[in-house]
Amino acid sequence: MAHSMAHRHETAPSAAPGRVRRARCARHWRGRLAPAVATALLFIASGCAGPSGSNAHGDDDSDTETDDSEGAPEARGDAGPGHVREREQRGAVTGGLRALSDRLEGAAHDTRSSALDERAAIRERAMDPGAPLPDPVRENLASIESDPPPGALTLDSHYWVSNEDHHHMFRETIDSHGGIYLGVGTDQNYLMAAWAESPILLLMDFDEQIRNLHHVYGVVLSRVDSPDAFVAQWSPRGEDEVRDWLRDEYDDEARQAQLLRTFSIARATVFHRLRQIAEDYRERGIPTFVTDQEQYDFIRGLWDAGRVFPIRGDLTGDATMVDIAQTLEDLGLRLGLVYTSNAEQYFSFSPAYRRNISVQPFAQDGLILRTRPMERLGYPEESDYHYNIQDAWNFAAWLEQSDVPNAGALLVHHREPSDRRGLSFVRKDPVVADTPPEIAGEGEAAR
Repeated sequence: MAHSMAHRHETAPSAAPGRVRRARCARHWRGRLAPAVATALLFIASGCAGPSGSNAHGDDDSDTETDDSEGAPEARGDAGPGHVREREQRGAVTGGLRALSDRLEGAAHDTRSSALDERAAIRERAMDPGAPLPDPVRENLASIESDPPPGALTLDSHYWVSNEDHHHMFRETIDSHGGIYLGVGTDQNYLMAAWAESPILLLMDFDEQIRNLHHVYGVVLSRVDSPDAFVAQWSPRGEDEVRDWLRDEYDDEARQAQLLRTFSIARATVFHRLRQIAEDYRERGIPTFVTDQEQYDFIRGLWDAGRVFPIRGDLTGDATMVDIAQTLEDLGLRLGLVYTSNAEQYFSFSPAYRRNISVQPFAQDGLILRTRPMERLGYPEESDYHYNIQDAWNFAAWLEQSDVPNAGALLVHHREPSDRRGLSFVRKDPVVADTPPEIAGEGEAAR
């Protein structure tokens, strides 16, 4: 099982465009309707009067024939036998067509109900982290379109690990949330997804090396059965074995080379980070995927079930976020948690970002989780970040209706402090602008 699972979603960075995915989704549901249409056509072909002269009921009308020698019906003002037969046949065909229409309407209703029932069953299985992910869901999520690689990386660095050390500030709110998870970065996503018991992980970063690192995570998770062993596998003693696993997992030599290079560069940093997480959270008495067997098994199970999708994407880009929204909408799924880390400090609320958030099909209890290195907001003890939670629908409303320029202004002027130092919420209704903010269309490029 381990050998086949970790790269199940492995696709080239330029994944199939969204229109290809949507066409495949449409073919799936057309396939469900085709049998009913074929049945209806056969019914039409066989149910109406044919060349044999039988009426719509299949009765022989030969007994209506009479001898014309008895007199000219036209002269009497009566319809002749031929007209009688024609009226009877028309009436029979009309009745047959009415019956056919009723049967077709019933068949269409049954087919729609069957398709809707199957769609609901697919959604139910998709949201059950313990169930195999349905093929239509896996195929469509695996083909989400990638954004182009960035011209330059933030601070010209690969962020192999998170430098935020207080993600437990979010834990009380997201505990057992159960929503589909979209997040940027690396290790912190597994930490929070395990707490939230998220059934599907969309792990997005505009740095291709971070996408590669997630695939290395997947290989190691699939081969190691305990959290302690997982952390130890990133140590110098486990390095050669992980290299062998990567070679065994990927047949393509170019892909092998990419992942081996990523692992070589990131290994020591990841090892130090995982050990630090384990130490900190043991002291706090909070279970994590690197300290608790149940949480580790949960994350490992998501990888083994093909429920983790590393994607190269940009929160402000024009492809990935729009395609995520369309894919989830097509599948009837809802986005539960969006973790932006501190990415919002590097861009304004541009027309593209406003679009990318507002188009998402958020769950009713959807949440935005963000951090911000701004001391005036307040930090937890021994931290350099503020932690903020906002209802996803509320954030979408702010982006659609308010001219607030960026996340910094939103937090400085509209946050509500909590009873925990370093944690705040944004709950206020948006301050509606006199002139609505500009929002990019789905086909418009970012500016």
